[in-house]
Amino acid sequence: MRVVIITDKGLMHKYLCVQIAERHDVVAVLHPSGRSPASKGRLRSIANDVKKYGAPATLLQKLSGRLGWNRQASVQRAQQRVFAGVDAAYDGRVGRVARDVEDINGPDVVHLLADLEPDVVICLGGPIYRAPLIKAGKLMLNYHTGISPIYNGTGTIFWTFANKHVHLAGGTLMVMSEVVDGGDILAHYLCPIEADDDPGTLFMKAI
Repeated sequence: MRVVIITDKGLMHKYLCVQIAERHDVVAVLHPSGRSPASKGRLRSIANDVKKYGAPATLLQKLSGRLGWNRQASVQRAQQRVFAGVDAAYDGRVGRVARDVEDINGPDVVHLLADLEPDVVICLGGPIYRAPLIKAGKLMLNYHTGISPIYNGTGTIFWTFANKHVHLAGGTLMVMSEVVDGGDILAHYLCPIEADDDPGTLFMKAI
């Protein structure tokens, strides 16, 4: 099976690429890179959060990272713990077919995807995908780390802890849709839970 993967470049994303490449013919890995450079980083990120969530919610989020559980630190620890050594496997398996893409929805990428003629395109994370890209291949699937339709949107696996729904930590495989998490649901995965798990480790288990 010819597969194209669209995902980010974290350890968990590289792990996904390696696992798929061990089973199928991965003809391309596309990493969306059209985001604000880190050097423009913190102030722009805070300003965007204030605009999106409001000042009180943003303040609480920043304070919680300093005074209590820190999502970013938890995820980084869990990635290192679960996916240590995956960089080498990624370079060996798919490094030669991987490329950064500035505008994943741009016409050049749409044409590239059509020319590759994949049997399936698999997406994990990244920006919103538009109709021309979705329709460029035979089938585009999205893996979402949340149990849809109960938990839709990005990062929703962490809300299972906040809402005391830890038993709903997991992921959803669905057909990609222009509507965020709006495609047909194909399968759910529920993580095995151990006493020392936290939101970060269950996030990695979902991957």
